[in-house]
Amino acid sequence: MPEERKLVTILFADVTGSTELGESLDPEDVRALMGRYYAHAQRVISQHGGTLEKFIGDAVMAVFGLPRAHGNDAERALAAALALREAIATNPLLGGRLLLRMGVNTGEVVATSDQASGDFLVTGDAVNVAARLQQAAGPDEIVVGGRTATAAQNAFLFGEVHLIEVKGKREPLRVFPLVEMRTARLVGRPPLIVGGKICCNWISCGCGRWRSDDHNSFRLWPQQALARHDSWRNFLPSLMRQTGSRWRQHAACLTAKR
Repeated sequence: MPEERKLVTILFADVTGSTELGESLDPEDVRALMGRYYAHAQRVISQHGGTLEKFIGDAVMAVFGLPRAHGNDAERALAAALALREAIATNPLLGGRLLLRMGVNTGEVVATSDQASGDFLVTGDAVNVAARLQQAAGPDEIVVGGRTATAAQNAFLFGEVHLIEVKGKREPLRVFPLVEMRTARLVGRPPLIVGGKICCNWISCGCGRWRSDDHNSFRLWPQQALARHDSWRNFLPSLMRQTGSRWRQHAACLTAKR
């Protein structure tokens, strides 16, 4: 059984209130509900390119990045978490009865695979942290580790960061509540360089504005309108020469605005 080190994103999802559910329903009804939940989990995780690693009681553990990495596995895991929560909430039998709490974390693991069966086992601190994040989440909440949030920040919105104490960790963990997927993906651009110096890094927010890494914003303007302003007539040609052709379409339509 060969071992290899992999960068993956782990998703833990657990059902809250399952004990109370078991007390109020017949065991066969509980089994039927949980079967529907497991079926939704398998479908959603597979659709987003993840692998269902195992069921642990009422909990589901999925891995994104094994056996094949996609380059955006953190985003896939968060999209799967949102889709699974939506699937449960909108299911006629599960909605209102089952609430999930989920934790998502990215990190390096050691993956051990069985080539005969195709199964694998992942171990490492990233797995333990994902489980702790899930335990710290509230009902219907998705809690994300810092590395995952950084990797997916262009595609998802997060709530206010907070710290949680985790057994076995010397320092508190920074966690980010997942809010929703962005309506428009942020697109990173090469840095604006003038006179050999980096002035700012621009990020397109997809809504007719640009923002820089120091939180200035830039409004897009037609080139013809800017050409009427004397202050731009000398600046724009110089900017185009110094920044190269890849900036021509952007340099011709920018004016800074605080």
